[in-house]
Amino acid sequence: RTSRVEELLPDEGYTAEVVLIVTSLGAKRQQHMASRRAADLLEIKRCHYKVIDVNKDTGPNTDAEKACLVALKDGGKLKAPEDTGDAETADAFHLPQVFIDGHNMGDDTDLQNLEDDGLLSDILTRNKCPSCNKAEQRTEASCACGNLRELLAGLQSLQDQYEYICMGDDEEDTETRFLWGAGRTLEQSQE
Repeated sequence: RTSRVEELLPDEGYTAEVVLIVTSLGAKRQQHMASRRAADLLEIKRCHYKVIDVNKDTGPNTDAEKACLVALKDGGKLKAPEDTGDAETADAFHLPQVFIDGHNMGDDTDLQNLEDDGLLSDILTRNKCPSCNKAEQRTEASCACGNLRELLAGLQSLQDQYEYICMGDDEEDTETRFLWGAGRTLEQSQE
């Protein structure tokens, strides 16, 4: 018998590195819900993704995540709201932001548009470059355009997610494990 958790394991065919920069802070309702929509789309596609939560209470948790955010900000790759001159928008940036192989794909709406246009699967399987849209089979985050790179190489890997999901043999225990990348249990996902 296949457990419900096994049915939700990520599709290994999606080899591109996907990094979601999100907020789990519910007080920022619009950004939180948009972050959730981006994660939900990737979960429906069964795509493994890495999360950097910018909620000051919960993340970013590792030095690598902090360094990634600083590098993206310093490199001008994070999309920021229009500068209104006040202190609140000085360090702000739009959330969520989706990076595929280091290229900023936009937010949840842009990700959904890629899916609606039939492009997202080709980008996630590395059959199409997310930066220049050149169709080619790639095995790593590289393209002749030179605009791709992995942001969190070796961190939050698919193997780490498998181990987290599948640890333990007790079916009852497995049923309440957190879904990969979702931060919620199976029971919550069925509501």
